[in-house]
Amino acid sequence: MKQILHLFLFILLMGISVTACREDRDDIIPYDDTKITTTISGFVTDEGGNEIASANVSYQGKSILTDEHGFFSFDNMLVNNQANIRIEKGGYFEGSRTIFPRSGKRQWIRVQLMTKSFDNTFGGSAGGDVQSEGVKISFPSDAIIDANGNSYSGTVHVALKYLDPSKVSTGAEMPGSLVGISESGFMQAMLSYSMIAAELQGDGGQKLNLGNGKKATVTFPIPASFASAAPNSIPLWYFDLELGFWKEEGKATKVGSTYVGEVGHFSFWNCDIPFPFIQLSGSIIDPDGNPISQLHVRLTRASNGMAASGYTNENGVFEGKVPKDESFLLEVLDNCGNVIHSQNIGPFSSDVTLPAIQLTASSNLVTVSGTVVDCGLLPIDSSFVYVNAGGYKVLTFSNVTGAFSTTVIDCSPTGTIIVNAIDLDNLTESGPLSFPSAPLVDAGQIQVCSNPLDEYINYTIVGLTGAETILEPNSSDSSGLGVQINGGNQTPNGFAEFILSTVEQMQLGAMTIKSISIYRGNNGTSNSYHGTEGTINVTSVSDLPGTYFIGTFTATNVEGPSGPFTVTGSFRVKKDM
Repeated sequence: MKQILHLFLFILLMGISVTACREDRDDIIPYDDTKITTTISGFVTDEGGNEIASANVSYQGKSILTDEHGFFSFDNMLVNNQANIRIEKGGYFEGSRTIFPRSGKRQWIRVQLMTKSFDNTFGGSAGGDVQSEGVKISFPSDAIIDANGNSYSGTVHVALKYLDPSKVSTGAEMPGSLVGISESGFMQAMLSYSMIAAELQGDGGQKLNLGNGKKATVTFPIPASFASAAPNSIPLWYFDLELGFWKEEGKATKVGSTYVGEVGHFSFWNCDIPFPFIQLSGSIIDPDGNPISQLHVRLTRASNGMAASGYTNENGVFEGKVPKDESFLLEVLDNCGNVIHSQNIGPFSSDVTLPAIQLTASSNLVTVSGTVVDCGLLPIDSSFVYVNAGGYKVLTFSNVTGAFSTTVIDCSPTGTIIVNAIDLDNLTESGPLSFPSAPLVDAGQIQVCSNPLDEYINYTIVGLTGAETILEPNSSDSSGLGVQINGGNQTPNGFAEFILSTVEQMQLGAMTIKSISIYRGNNGTSNSYHGTEGTINVTSVSDLPGTYFIGTFTATNVEGPSGPFTVTGSFRVKKDM
């Protein structure tokens, strides 16, 4: 598993692929438009670390849904040296992660979405103040418009969040990474002193914003540990969700323990200064010298306590840009957030590679390995293997011999490792298998044979594709409005998203298809297929939540490139409502 570590609050990687000026300064990042082929995978969680299913993850016009484990993947994509991943889910602020991938390797990210509650209000005509967590926004009168540019005079509902840059969690919650485009057009590394997220909506849920030429005054709290180093004046930056970078727009002035500035629209806003940097690299290995992937690493700046964190790649490596001539506390954390290694490093005046950090056997390291086979004991290539250590899930894949191996840190009091292998070709899974935690867990030969997948949608676009499978799909069943089953994930042919709707409620026997939509993509291209004709044969149904819709379907005259096509398939989907 290959995710180059991003220490989001003051570490970033080279390889930015947007137009920017070049100059011989050590706070400016050079432009690079190199194209590479890579795979980008990751997990999406909420603020409590719980996996978020059915979040919409998009990149370069393609979108997929996270599965039950919050997992998503874009396979074999042609990208620049910078990739902007966007994540949307109702009830949460939009998430975004800007990464700097490496060619031919799987890049891993973890994104944490923040809950979004519109619990602050003011009158659109009169204006007013809203406050939350030390943040204050003052809106002038008659300043609000809707998405069509029309004035809005009703009640304005505001969702407002403060992101404290002194907290490690901010690195996972904030959008992108702290890379910005200055007003002079330079691409720069940045240090944050305060950050907010804000969205406006009307009584009907419609999106609102400030009108052209209107300004709101924002008061940003400064963390106490940053106060002495905070400059008297600081640039303001907003996050451009389309571009995936922060853009400088205006300034804020220090007033007591806050920054105060004016903004002309709302999204994420940030108080930042650029900094000179050097390249820092390091690696983490187990007692036998083997690299440990997806390991949590945290750096804390000695001068002001500013912290940031990320995860090692499949070679146990972390690397990036850090402030020049600064000292840091480097910590390695287990899956429960306990520090299992710490050391002081720096200051550094030039690029540096740290000696390998070797963890001891007492660090609860667990290497889980095994072989995935089918009913005939033949190896299964590229099966999904989920490993759960104390509630912390990692994903690995079997190779052509069916073998897999991954190292995790187990901090579970139960001392149990759970493994589940999935054969997408035959819609079967091993089911959760439990093993006592030990430094070496040999899962042995895991047979994936007769145990059917708990939930799936399996379909074939006749004459175009072999069978493709959607794992952990979703369902909605509203009285009188029909049923929809949907989901999205990676398939052997790239990413796929599937939506099937019925005219009436789900019932035994033959039903009429209302619509079917399939979105497929690979290697930077995507195609869509849509139809409104066909039948569904339901073989099992119940009115109780937690039971299953089971059946088959045939859709005809499905329009798409080189179509029309016939789409056939089957499903086993848990009733969610």
